[in-house]
Amino acid sequence: MENADRPATEEVRPEWTGLDRLGTLELLRLLNAEDRAVTDAVAGQLPRIAVVVDAVAGRMTRGGRLVYAGAGTAGRLGVLDAGECPPTFNTAPGQVVGVIAGGPGALVRAVEGAEDRPGLAAADLAALALTAEDTVVGVSASGRTRTRWRPCATLAPPGPWASDWRGPPGHRWSRPPSWGSRW
Repeated sequence: MENADRPATEEVRPEWTGLDRLGTLELLRLLNAEDRAVTDAVAGQLPRIAVVVDAVAGRMTRGGRLVYAGAGTAGRLGVLDAGECPPTFNTAPGQVVGVIAGGPGALVRAVEGAEDRPGLAAADLAALALTAEDTVVGVSASGRTRTRWRPCATLAPPGPWASDWRGPPGHRWSRPPSWGSRW
């Protein structure tokens, strides 16, 4: 259960207490069950995901970029995906970009509190000289990270399209907010 001060992604889950006392096989079964919960949650959202993928692909075809903005592990995964797109999907370098709170150093070492300084994220996005064909995707496990919301809130038409991806399973996957967003 999520309290007002802590997102669900940081709550203690009773079913996971005592992990250090489990046998390896039992632990692996628990992890595998969590993996299934993720794929089930994604399966329920495939129609909405397809709309976003088609919109982003169309914008990229017209010269736009896909920009991930996030903090912590979610931000690292955005940067990792951006780096993997050229060799895996033959995108041009710079066509998929990752921005992480705390800058490049946050990729290898946590920069505590960086997600609470949204001005830095806005500056990172401003440095990219976003265009109306670009897409900014805020990535966050909890759905509450300021680095994901505040920079996107400054995007206004005719600026880039903003999309909101959040988890974990059980969280509401939302449409992008009305500002700067087009479905």
